[in-house]
Amino acid sequence: MQDRRRDSTFVVLMRVTFFLVASVVGVVLLYMAGEEYGQSSSAFSRHREPAAPPRVFLKGTLRQVATGGTPPLCMVNHERYGSCGKTSCWKYFEGFTSSNAKLDVSWSSTPVGSEVDLASGFHYEPWTPPREVSDASRTAEWKLVARQNNLGFDEHQFRTGVDRVVEYCLPVGAEVYIQGCVAPDKPNLIRACPDESLYGVTSHGGDRQAVIDDAADLLARYVGGAGLAFLVAALVWLRPRRALATALEDRAAPHRRGLGAAWAILAVPPLLGFSVLLMHASRPPSSWSTGRGGFAFALSIFCVWLLFALSRLLERRRMLHALAPVLATPRSPLATASGTAELAVRARQRGEGLRAFIGDDVVAFSQIRIKEAYRSGKNTPVRECGVFTPSPELEVVDESGDGVLHLERSVLDVELRRVTLPQLSPRYAERGIVVDHHPSHVHFIVEEQVIKDGQPLYVLGDVSKLEMKTEGHGYRDVRGSPTLGGAGSAPVLVHAGDERGLIELLTRDARFANSYAVVAAMVCTGIGAALFALASL
Repeated sequence: MQDRRRDSTFVVLMRVTFFLVASVVGVVLLYMAGEEYGQSSSAFSRHREPAAPPRVFLKGTLRQVATGGTPPLCMVNHERYGSCGKTSCWKYFEGFTSSNAKLDVSWSSTPVGSEVDLASGFHYEPWTPPREVSDASRTAEWKLVARQNNLGFDEHQFRTGVDRVVEYCLPVGAEVYIQGCVAPDKPNLIRACPDESLYGVTSHGGDRQAVIDDAADLLARYVGGAGLAFLVAALVWLRPRRALATALEDRAAPHRRGLGAAWAILAVPPLLGFSVLLMHASRPPSSWSTGRGGFAFALSIFCVWLLFALSRLLERRRMLHALAPVLATPRSPLATASGTAELAVRARQRGEGLRAFIGDDVVAFSQIRIKEAYRSGKNTPVRECGVFTPSPELEVVDESGDGVLHLERSVLDVELRRVTLPQLSPRYAERGIVVDHHPSHVHFIVEEQVIKDGQPLYVLGDVSKLEMKTEGHGYRDVRGSPTLGGAGSAPVLVHAGDERGLIELLTRDARFANSYAVVAAMVCTGIGAALFALASL
């Protein structure tokens, strides 16, 4: 029978799987951030000053090459109405960019003419002009432009009510910032650079900083995503606090158990989200109008990691305080135990013992906890039906004598068995355990804590009664037989094992919490340094 205090093989495999997946996602996101920053086509490389010829930066206003035609610069998309999951929406089908523009140059990074032509292969950065749905005459114009340049938009692809054309155009007189290259064979033509497919157009009178800010925000989003993935990987191995450790804390000197004011850190992410909404209310050419969603997201993850680091440091301190009663209380033989006693004993089966509910073997002590899962709408919550102890007393012995543990109010760290049952078997009722069914009953979850005959136990509790027993004929043969726990006494703490094993267990948990805190501090430092570097761009 497996001890459910330890993870099953399936749970371990699931933990490993989630850890590996989350770690890989985090590494991939960091790789994408590094690639985005380092590649030659990134905004940081394209907008790096000074511009090396043939790359050039220009500012100016747009005008049409042919008056009365299409707008100077347009991005034109053919959209088709179709299924989007459970709803329907307009989806991109094909598209192209069109230039009918000359730029009246007001500034350039390297000398060019007072006016230059703009090629068709461009993209908007970071702002896209407002979308407009083309009417029938404009749609016909775009189809003609597409056919003349072999760009698609075939007539047979369009169906009434299902297909439409939308355009994102800059009007005559629009102030723009251009990043591109001078064509070697046409000095007055700006087109994409040799190692790039498109040149950049920044509208609303913006400049290179707006593009860099937007690119930095994208990298911050990658960094935040990696931080979130690594947080999931860390939480996969996080285990709930042992009930025994909490009970030991209750016997220690007063100390901090909560994060207190540190919980205020959780107020930062909502404030960051609200600030991003306010940023979008600003107007171009302010780069704040693109928002700082990536920075807000990464800073939110930074705050969560910081709170996680503080919680792990607090957990380490709490585990060390839980150790204090174990180290401070001297071990007592049963025969001389009094007051608060620390015992190293063995369980002794009383009579024929108890038949375990799970496993059907004979044990010295058994405690049953029954929970019921029930249907509530689409959810399956679990309620506790009760804790049942067939025989609350456990006899224990050591080399000096015997005693009794009253375990009806106790904290047990002993073998745990668990089983899920559609219905409780009749033997539960035969042994006095009756549970009412919920009207929307699904199944029962039965947990049983057992102590076997002869099992070594570490016990920490208060002696509530001392019975004197005589082994011989003289007064020197009288010894004590204590009872620990019971009504009015603090819960008895029972650990399956010895004092050394318990100390190693608590120390390991403290080291685990400390390691978490160190890792969290390193991640916080990494995220903070990355965001500072991106903000300085």
